[in-house]
Amino acid sequence: MIEVTIQNALANNAGVSALVGTQIHYSEAPQNTPSPYIVMTKISAPRDYTHDGPSGLVKGRFQFSIFAATYTLTKQVAAAIKPVLENLKCWCDDETDLGRDPSTGFYHLAVDYQITYNE
Repeated sequence: MIEVTIQNALANNAGVSALVGTQIHYSEAPQNTPSPYIVMTKISAPRDYTHDGPSGLVKGRFQFSIFAATYTLTKQVAAAIKPVLENLKCWCDDETDLGRDPSTGFYHLAVDYQITYNE
């Protein structure tokens, strides 16, 4: 699964783990997770088709929500994940500052990446 590949690549990168440790979660973080941490979510995964039917290719869009006690730290984590994801042939599609998350009090930066992969 591409989700596991991406999550493992991030977790095994020294720069990323120096900032978030093992706090890379899929879909949601456990309640009271200490900052900083990353929540990875698949936003969309349209399948590619040819005249002969499914090609087996998927154009996945993943959002990496970065939560941290300071805005600066969210940007540092985003900078650390960028080369890891680019090495997997992901490209950054969007970045949105979402301010402080009311439920955690942490700053929230959402960064979207796209990757084309075989199912």
